[in-house]
Amino acid sequence: MTSDKTKQKYIDKLGPDFGEMLHDVEEEWSYVLLRYQEFMDLFGKGEKRVAFLNALSPAFALDLQVELSNALILGLCRLTDKDIRNQSVSVCHLPGFIRDNTVLKAEVSCHVARAQTYAEAARVRRNKWIAHRDKVRPDPAVTYEDIKAGLDAVYAALNAMAMGYWKHFIANEVISRQMPTVRFVACLESLVEGVIYIESRIDPKGESEPFDDEVSRAFLRRIGGDPSADLVILQRLRMAAKTIKEGLDLDVSQLD
Repeated sequence: MTSDKTKQKYIDKLGPDFGEMLHDVEEEWSYVLLRYQEFMDLFGKGEKRVAFLNALSPAFALDLQVELSNALILGLCRLTDKDIRNQSVSVCHLPGFIRDNTVLKAEVSCHVARAQTYAEAARVRRNKWIAHRDKVRPDPAVTYEDIKAGLDAVYAALNAMAMGYWKHFIANEVISRQMPTVRFVACLESLVEGVIYIESRIDPKGESEPFDDEVSRAFLRRIGGDPSADLVILQRLRMAAKTIKEGLDLDVSQLD
């Protein structure tokens, strides 16, 4: 079912204001959850994954981590911000629309309160460090556990409403056939493995420098390459292999 058809289904069931708000909150939640899943694919798979990204480009890896972290903080804040005008897409508005089921309203209100609690540190950081920049870094720090717990609380509120109005649950995950971060890392890993493997064939003992013309030319002759045309490309490849190995602290003999 497309997003427009889903929204219309909600509106038909709950009315224009309630239906549109519930649909939009679900979409915003799923968007932020997808960003969280992508972040964890990059930086939440352990020290080896982080070391791999740092070996390729530590400055870029840090920038990416900071930007994705800020996006998660902003996303959780948007989902849990209070707005007296009821114009923002926020889970906080949902309990006010529930007028026909006091039990459901109480349950959703409880989940919303938990979400706001988990978002407190994120909101402080948003206000004092992301949207504005205080002279002193805000405390306490935002943890990814709190971000996920906040998203889980939003999910619990949405799931309670799905069960209450449609008698079915929603999944606490976003399934995407693309998953760009997974494909990105897989491609990087394959490229890195290929570069290091080629270097291990050029200089198995790791005794020469990347710009050693004699070693590179000898390898090109062995594979039928053209030393005059391919030498610079091969030397760049060898330099990349050296940089990556140093960053990952790899012994080229381990690849044999």
